[in-house]
Amino acid sequence: MLFDPLRARQILEKEIKLAGTQKAFAVKHGLSCAYVNDALHGNRDIGGKLAEVLGLEPLRMYRPIKRKHSNK
Repeated sequence: MLFDPLRARQILEKEIKLAGTQKAFAVKHGLSCAYVNDALHGNRDIGGKLAEVLGLEPLRMYRPIKRKHSNK
């Protein structure tokens, strides 16, 4: 199963609510409040320790595109 960034932020939002506040969540997990806020609002990627706390593994994915073939 894969989650897009929006779903990852929804998981983060749920975990913040369980902790009570963004600050409480950040302190509990040794993260900066600014990073948690930025990740929650999509201004930074959820990665590293935050992804681990949420039980997620960040992946970079690629998909093929149609390329024009040259006749050289």
